Amino acid sequence: VSTQSTGCHTSQELAKYFGLPQGNESQFADFTDIKNHLLPDNDVQRTIGVDSASFITNYSQRNMLKVVPSGTPFLEILKILTEHHRLAIGDEQLEDYITQSDIIRFFKEKDIFGGEDGQHRIEQLGIGSPNVVSVNQNQRVVEAFKKMILQKISGVAVVDDEGHAVGQISSSDIKGISVSGEMISRLYETYHPYHSVLVEKYGAPPSLITVTPSATLSQVIDVLVTNKLHRVYVLKEDKTIGSVITLTDIIKYVVSKN
Repeated sequence: VSTQSTGCHTSQELAKYFGLPQGNESQFADFTDIKNHLLPDNDVQRTIGVDSASFITNYSQRNMLKVVPSGTPFLEILKILTEHHRLAIGDEQLEDYITQSDIIRFFKEKDIFGGEDGQHRIEQLGIGSPNVVSVNQNQRVVEAFKKMILQKISGVAVVDDEGHAVGQISSSDIKGISVSGEMISRLYETYHPYHSVLVEKYGAPPSLITVTPSATLSQVIDVLVTNKLHRVYVLKEDKTIGSVITLTDIIKYVVSKN
């Protein structure tokens, strides 16, 4: 396995590629058809015969993976992870990589917030954003991915006609689309039939996992780690969404305290 960094791809980028096609999804028979639709002719020729990961990497907007020396202080790594979801560590060769999820899991395992700070309620700490992007449960799933692309975010909430939270759609959901393209048509369904397939085939949580404003920071971290989430929604008493807390928000909070 090569330890040289040539680039990286993200779920957000995958979401962009599968969110772009317009019209009847049945025109795309497999991954090769999608390549042909999305890439200029010269890029199609360049990627013929490569697997989907190589294709996305070559076409990645972010191109190079952020790399830091192996002796980089932990706080500096945290600062970088407030702007990047992952980074690589190494000098002449890559030795390892760290994701935001790794950091949050480390906080939980080492009980970093087991003291007074971790017992403060999130509404007191002001962690998270009240600007929650959402789609209606009756919209096609592909519209959610388009919204992620336009607003440069990695997930949107799903609400009913009364604004009550019923689920979420994340850029990581796109991992469920296989090279054969079996899930592509699901992007043109509404939320509930789409989500039921994710639950059945890919082990997605059967219902939306949320917290209340009275939850402590320690409890929020436990929910994120236990359920392998990148964000959790904070529900108000009327079951509408008051805010969303992401891994980035928690890391930014830690950086601000140091």
